[in-house]
Amino acid sequence: MSPPRDQQLQHYLTLFNSPTADWSAAEQLIAPDYLFSDPFHQLQGLTELRRYLAYMHRQFDQVRFTPEVVAWQEHHCLLRWRCEASWQRKQLDFRGVSELECDPHGRFRRHTDYWDAAEHFYAELPILGRVLRWTKGRVQRDFVHAEGR
Repeated sequence: MSPPRDQQLQHYLTLFNSPTADWSAAEQLIAPDYLFSDPFHQLQGLTELRRYLAYMHRQFDQVRFTPEVVAWQEHHCLLRWRCEASWQRKQLDFRGVSELECDPHGRFRRHTDYWDAAEHFYAELPILGRVLRWTKGRVQRDFVHAEGR
């Protein structure tokens, strides 16, 4: 990855990591037709992204996305990251992958996050979490039994 891309990606990640990030240069980083999606949200444009990140920082404490692997090919970037945060007195620590696309001017145009919402969110909910853990255990037991182990 070239140094300008390193700097561009770091500045972009700062928007996600800091509730007090400097948004003054965001229009130079984010394309007017920007789209963001993750397992829970689909956003369009800089204003919606800024509102979403402000909401995220109100709901979660000490949010930190740390890049682990970055791979660029032309205007596309695959980013494996680690997310650490606190939510309702629980420590969250999980990994995901982002697919990023830049426009010809180098601004981020598309951002799609992939992470396991069932394991890292739904499983933490009181009733649904118990059902998911039971179902997962049942599937694992059935598989082991079917394999004759």
